[in-house]
Amino acid sequence: MVHRKIKSTIICSPSTKKFIKGDRYIIVKNPPDETILSQINSIENVICVGGGAVIDYAKIVSKGPIKKCYPTTASGSSETSHSVYWIGNEKKGIKRYLPEKVIIEEKFFKDLRPDMFIFTMCDMIAHCLDVKWSLDSNEESLRLVDEALSLIHDRDKKSLIKAGILAGRAIEITPTTILHSLSYPLTGIYGISHGKALSYLIPRISHITGDNIPDVEYIRDLGNINWELIVEEAYKYDKIEKVNFKISKKILIDILKSVFPIK
Repeated sequence: MVHRKIKSTIICSPSTKKFIKGDRYIIVKNPPDETILSQINSIENVICVGGGAVIDYAKIVSKGPIKKCYPTTASGSSETSHSVYWIGNEKKGIKRYLPEKVIIEEKFFKDLRPDMFIFTMCDMIAHCLDVKWSLDSNEESLRLVDEALSLIHDRDKKSLIKAGILAGRAIEITPTTILHSLSYPLTGIYGISHGKALSYLIPRISHITGDNIPDVEYIRDLGNINWELIVEEAYKYDKIEKVNFKISKKILIDILKSVFPIK
């Protein structure tokens, strides 16, 4: 029997395209939408280079596990067995495979913009806090959270990618809760990027819980937001209530509307 060698298809972001040689590549500019469902398991021998949206796209279209995954942000998508896609303004998830090999390659993320560095750091911090607050957290997921948070004190890009991988492993064990539930309608309805939405939410929800949070330049204002609508939409995700503290919708809305000192 003759075994044909299948060439790799590389799925990448616009910023990492410059590293890709050959003509077998797909550039992912936006998070996957419902049209991706027609492409499930459609490509053999997938390699991906990029952040969360790129990895989610690659996991969905890959026939079997991604062969090699080079994360360029702290999204943690390389460590989870599911992918996110959107139907209109509603976030959906689909069960997928974990990549076979995850590789940290500095050249792919050395040019990460300062704002993207902060926002992907906020995504990683939000993963950690959601796990910490979850009713379903356990010894292993909390250990991963502590290890991830300890790495961001270095404030270098490689340490941040490593922290994102650890936080991704934590949410594979203990899914996200209140922060991510609130972030989805901010992205879906207002088009606010995931990391930016979390940057606004982290200090406010932490203010409720009394937790100390990493010293980051968090977003102070998102503009004119209908917070009553955001909270109602967030409660469509039942995981918003799987937290180890109690809060009413009214108090949650009030705290999200509030303006208070943020480092």
